[in-house]
Amino acid sequence: MENRHPVINDLKSYRGQVSFPGGVQDTTDDSLEETALRETFEELGIQRTQIDVWGSGCFVGTRQKDMAVMPFIGYLGEVSVEGLILNRKEVQCVFTMPLKHLIDPANFRSTQFRNGYALPVFIGSEHRIWGMTAIITHFVLSALLPSGAYVHKLRYITPFKTTLPGTKKKKV
Repeated sequence: MENRHPVINDLKSYRGQVSFPGGVQDTTDDSLEETALRETFEELGIQRTQIDVWGSGCFVGTRQKDMAVMPFIGYLGEVSVEGLILNRKEVQCVFTMPLKHLIDPANFRSTQFRNGYALPVFIGSEHRIWGMTAIITHFVLSALLPSGAYVHKLRYITPFKTTLPGTKKKKV
């Protein structure tokens, strides 16, 4: 069963998207880690002192190629989702996802794009995890879990060309 914070539908942008806390680095932030800690507090009310930052990943670029995201991972211990103080201008709801659900092959899919790449998608619950959040989740699980525990692989299937009667060659 998912642990959830109540849903309020008054977001001006990004409604319905699933994401980790984050945002743009302010001039007052000494580092991107500071940005991550500040944004987590601003969005969820989790104090910096509650977070044991374990490290960061590498930059992950967006599809539009207009920005890159630096993911950080840390340990919070026990967190009461209902006790979080949400910034209702930025956060519609909060939920947890059991690790068992994320590693189950029945809950993993991918989306393939014509320009040569595939992205992970986690399904099987009320919230579909896709986009940058799914990419970061996929990278973290691949890096942290022991061999055989997380077996999801992204595979791009090259479209084949076929000639249809009375037409020029087309990609299918």
